[in-house]
Amino acid sequence: MRVAAVQAGAVACDVEGNLGRIDPLLDELGADGVELAVLPEFFPTGNPLEERVLEVAASTFEAVEGWLARRSRETGMVLAGSYVALEGGRAWNRFSVFEPEGRRAHRHKASSPAPEALYYEPAESSDPVVETGVGKVGLVMCIEMSEPEVVLADFRDCAIVLVCFAIPGALPIPGRIVRRLTSVPPALGRRNGVPVALCSMGGEFATRGSPVLPMRRRCPY
Repeated sequence: MRVAAVQAGAVACDVEGNLGRIDPLLDELGADGVELAVLPEFFPTGNPLEERVLEVAASTFEAVEGWLARRSRETGMVLAGSYVALEGGRAWNRFSVFEPEGRRAHRHKASSPAPEALYYEPAESSDPVVETGVGKVGLVMCIEMSEPEVVLADFRDCAIVLVCFAIPGALPIPGRIVRRLTSVPPALGRRNGVPVALCSMGGEFATRGSPVLPMRRRCPY
């Protein structure tokens, strides 16, 4: 399977602009014979640690899912990525896999770090393996790489494990976190004997103000 990581960057909460920046990359990858393209965590909105992510997601997540389905069909690629989605009056960090034939699968992130709790809640239980038309696929998001029930899950029957995260650049990231984020994915591959693809997003930016991080400086990822 030919796999690509799509790292187009993001402007906080500019869903239309962010999807527009990804569009030509998907066209290029599809024409180049890529079969599966992985997008970062929070690819439509970025991860600015602001409550407005939830407000924006409430009015756009269905359009984001429609975009994923349409672009998968148009490019002939399986597309995977994470975004905030609302269901049953609750908000989740949803990692979805969309296939050209119209099939889709997803899971919800099983943990939510304090700043991100502004816009989604953790799932009570979330199996990191989903069934898709290309076989079983492991889906792992960011801080879940610190959780034994996820990293020690059995991925041996998976065709591939996909890992995504979005690191806010507002504060220095401790070395131990950087080491975990970069060392766990290859360790998952070695332990389970399966390929692992990681797609991340990060960079210089800060929130315009929240109860958790009341900062003001702003610039894009």
